[in-house]
Amino acid sequence: MNQLWFFGIFIVVLLALAIWSVVAAAKRRTALGEVARQLGFEFDRDAHDGDAVAHRYHAFDPFDRGRARRASNVLRGRRGELEFELFDYRFTTGNGKNKRTHRYGIAAAHVPVRFRPLRIRPEGIFDKLASFAGFDDINFESHEFSARYHVSCDDRQFAYQVIHPQAIEHLLRCPPLHWQMNGNVIVIHRSGAFKPDEIPRVVESAEGFVRMVPNFVRSDVNARPV
Repeated sequence: MNQLWFFGIFIVVLLALAIWSVVAAAKRRTALGEVARQLGFEFDRDAHDGDAVAHRYHAFDPFDRGRARRASNVLRGRRGELEFELFDYRFTTGNGKNKRTHRYGIAAAHVPVRFRPLRIRPEGIFDKLASFAGFDDINFESHEFSARYHVSCDDRQFAYQVIHPQAIEHLLRCPPLHWQMNGNVIVIHRSGAFKPDEIPRVVESAEGFVRMVPNFVRSDVNARPV
């Protein structure tokens, strides 16, 4: 009898969680639709085969990983010179007991600049350990920025030209997210998913960063292949 009672409680809890998940997802989609309207973007709530998305952004992490890729809750639109595509992205790795689903919030901006491959991501404990071992990233005069972000680029001069003092101040005011630049695309991502009220700030962060790219850098990188 006790076993049946516990089993019944377990079933009720599972049903409650399932209902909560459905309601929360619907509420989030409604909020995303409102954000899209405010930004002047289109909103597509449907799930799509993520392989086409992974192919489009193959030069960026995390699109080079996993299987069973899916993209959903897509916001698309143009603001000034920037074309945006934001979406929830998930993929699977491993098998059996090691099977795991990874979820990310993605913000991609197609911009009027051709960047050298450059990555700016929040600094982690393993980065700090690597620096002690002599594997250093690109550091800047701002100790706060260098402590917060790990920067990597094969062309250090280009990194210093793009991440100048004003750009550093801008990035320090932005949410601590993972930035990647390659060609005419900037990809900003975070683990999990963007909250609806985060999206306008992410869009504005990308816009502000692109505005700060010096004209001489734009002329230089636009004139040579990446």
